[in-house]
Amino acid sequence: MPVLKIVLESQNEISFLRGDHISDDVWQKIVNWWSSEIIHGNPGQGFTIAVSTFELRKHWLRDYWKSLGYEIELDTEIISRLKEHSKQVSQFTSLAFNEYRPNKSDIDSFSPNLLRPLKDFQKSNVLTLLRMPHGANFSVPGAGKTATQLSVFQELVNGHHLERMVVVCPKSSFEAWRSETITLFEKPPILSVLTDESIDSKATILLVNYEQLENANKLSRVTKWMTDTKSCLVLDEAHRVKGGGGSTRWRACSKLAALAVRTDLLTGTPLPQGYEDLRNLLKLSWNHLPEATTSVANLHQLRVNGIFVRTTKSDLGLPPITIREVPLGMSPLQSQIYSALGRAYIGQLNLSAADTVEFRRRGKAVFTLLAAASNPGLLMGKEGVDSYLNFEWPPKAVANDAWLKSVLENYVKHEVPAKYTWIANLVKIRAVEKKKIIIWSNFIGNLTALDRLLKPYNPAVIFGATSADDRVAELSRFRNSADCHVLITNPQTLGEGISLHQVCHEAVYMDRSYNAGHYLQSVDRIHRLGLAQEQTTTIHFLVSERSIDERVQLRLQAKIERLGRIMGDHGLVPGTIPNADEDAELYITGLDAADYHDLFNHLKTQN
Repeated sequence: MPVLKIVLESQNEISFLRGDHISDDVWQKIVNWWSSEIIHGNPGQGFTIAVSTFELRKHWLRDYWKSLGYEIELDTEIISRLKEHSKQVSQFTSLAFNEYRPNKSDIDSFSPNLLRPLKDFQKSNVLTLLRMPHGANFSVPGAGKTATQLSVFQELVNGHHLERMVVVCPKSSFEAWRSETITLFEKPPILSVLTDESIDSKATILLVNYEQLENANKLSRVTKWMTDTKSCLVLDEAHRVKGGGGSTRWRACSKLAALAVRTDLLTGTPLPQGYEDLRNLLKLSWNHLPEATTSVANLHQLRVNGIFVRTTKSDLGLPPITIREVPLGMSPLQSQIYSALGRAYIGQLNLSAADTVEFRRRGKAVFTLLAAASNPGLLMGKEGVDSYLNFEWPPKAVANDAWLKSVLENYVKHEVPAKYTWIANLVKIRAVEKKKIIIWSNFIGNLTALDRLLKPYNPAVIFGATSADDRVAELSRFRNSADCHVLITNPQTLGEGISLHQVCHEAVYMDRSYNAGHYLQSVDRIHRLGLAQEQTTTIHFLVSERSIDERVQLRLQAKIERLGRIMGDHGLVPGTIPNADEDAELYITGLDAADYHDLFNHLKTQN
């Protein structure tokens, strides 16, 4: 008698094992039925599918297998897991499509024992999140998602529902989690950061960065720390793992979520490119919901305060930002260099980019033009590599042009770029006024050059290669030292997770990429909850005239207006942020087809 063995492989997976007396012909029919649903396995001996898929298609056991008189050896744990899964689907559907708001009396009476009182909208978010088995906070940057999550955790610990919390986040967010635990609680929970050293046995919060999840040993240590405890998993800046099953980090987060009693998602952009991104995030927090439950039609109907909370920019009541575009003329020499590069790249930018490799090659061409618009001297690349795109400079366009190569080799001997001069003058004025300022640039070459230029003002400098300890020290120096007047950094490194609005109210963008998300997130470092209504926040864009800077400005305006609408409403609308996990280069550039078309037309008119 053919016997099919079905076992619970994990919380979210069920395995089919080839039992006794199953012929090759019968086994092939089994594989054929489930083939489109198989996650992994050896088709000759067994395979694995999702619990949600089994729940959806289990009728096959009755309609086909049992009808032939064959036997099933069913793991008893599967029955309880299916009941749990069915309960979870019911919870999701009962919450997701109905808007809930705590009444004012509940908000007024909710007084968690915190050193720093929560705002009413944060109290509302905490109360709403506590009624969810798994939470999601899609509030805009600066709305206090970290403080809200810590409050939720503490309430659940007090109620004996949780014991530990694992927070997966970018390295730049570590500092916020550390500082918030200290400023919120009279007796702060013990926090540990995952390193090669042993985890503090008394820790109740463990910080892990997304890159560490790619290391099997580190992932194993985190899973061991969570095992046999009531643990909560928090994915901060969760859009970083929107890639789904094809992403190494997403799969690692899925393993952690399977061990967690509760999973919470924190991100201001839950749909960087579309509803598929949100579906992939919800598969982590709600343990692989059926596809039908998370269809685009259903996700479009989600209501705020159902399975997520969302505080918008308008809810924060922040004072307005003063934006100043600063046009700067390029010198004759810089203009000649820029035009020569434009001629070299115009043909490349006009090609249709049919694959990722072509997009990447064109992205490097775009960043070369951005560099030339700020400081042509960067293109000789004394350090060989710049930014996070691993640019090998000089680029081929320079190496193949004898005149360009000769001029660029001696550029720094001829002149100081206009952007450098403007920045130096502003910092000098602000230092006299005892005010602090942040300077943003995408290029490491600019950061190191500005560090030398602004030495009299004791700049703090932070970029990707800055160690964790040095990063903490530099931020502390910028915040606390009266002699440190300027912070020099890039959006890729410090655009998330840091609050600087207490000490700094002015920023300069030496250059900007086409990534609107990078820009908005970096601005939110100094424009966030806690600002006095009379406080002025000023942003300067340095724009080299008749250059790519002008095109970036126009293209970003369109993207920012769209993202602004997203941040200001109570719905969830797809944004325009690429996927950092799947392709870091395209993520950093933020380029799309419309950007390339606009830039090609610009170069065509210039040459």
